[in-house]
Amino acid sequence: MSATADLLLQFFDDKSSLAHEAFYSIMAPAFKWIAQGLQADGTINQVATIQGVTYLTEHSDSAQKLFNIQVGDDNFPREYQRRTKQIVYDRLHQIFRSTPKRLDYVAELYAADAIATINWYWRQDTPLSPAQLVDFIITSYEKGLIKLL
Repeated sequence: MSATADLLLQFFDDKSSLAHEAFYSIMAPAFKWIAQGLQADGTINQVATIQGVTYLTEHSDSAQKLFNIQVGDDNFPREYQRRTKQIVYDRLHQIFRSTPKRLDYVAELYAADAIATINWYWRQDTPLSPAQLVDFIITSYEKGLIKLL
């Protein structure tokens, strides 16, 4: 290991804790925009969602590397999905008077859709602009998922 790596690992218990810190440092703003992305009327806040998508595209290389870590407890796509689901569930619970099961179902679909959208976006030869991708997201959500509530 290099001297830099040895020095860096002095601040963490192991490589796994370093990876977790990197994940949360990079994804914290994305989670903030997910929370701000659902408005009180149940629609998607286009501006906040574009900011979130722009942030993820600007940090795409780091995020893709972290999303490739899927070993044991270190499964960052699963962690992203779990955190997204909880944020969305909490927000939907504030907005809609639905049963907990229905809110859980929609939050699960929303989180799975977020992962699918990220993976789809990364596979594109000619990526969409953040505004174009958000248009896809809003259409999918408002014409599909929201109707379940």
